[in-house]
Amino acid sequence: MRSILLNGRSFACVLLVTLGAGAGPLVAGAAGAADKIPISTSSEAARKLYLQGRDLAEKLRATDARRFYEQAVAADESFALGYIGLANTSGTTREFIDATTHAAALAGQVSEGERHMILALEAAMKGDPADAHWGTRTGSSSGSMTRRTSSRSTRSSFQPTRTPTTHTPSC
Repeated sequence: MRSILLNGRSFACVLLVTLGAGAGPLVAGAAGAADKIPISTSSEAARKLYLQGRDLAEKLRATDARRFYEQAVAADESFALGYIGLANTSGTTREFIDATTHAAALAGQVSEGERHMILALEAAMKGDPADAHWGTRTGSSSGSMTRRTSSRSTRSSFQPTRTPTTHTPSC
């Protein structure tokens, strides 16, 4: 009898997991376009090129994707996400810095979601992830950031101490 009960439990778990997996798309579909970041560009051609590049980048074809990102920013020089694409597919540090800096200069002209992406990439470039979390672009292209102040000290008060370890065998 115990083995039947265990199999019944197993069957019930599998059934719940299967039904739950099928419900996933229904829940995700209900959110609609509200969970998507808009693509801010004045050029439909730039938008299409960017989407083709993003599709290739998601398939780990960065070199091919870069060509589309280059064409996208050529079609619209104020297309911040195009520059983010260039930064993410850059072959050198200089290309990464140039593309990220250009995108950061455009951060005041894009949607909030795009701005968060840009600021996160810029903070990573600068090695300061706190800027991505606390910072907000002031709207100027100078790259100035405003940050909330916190009460935490920049110097750690932790002083490691070494305690001797002894091992007493237990019989």
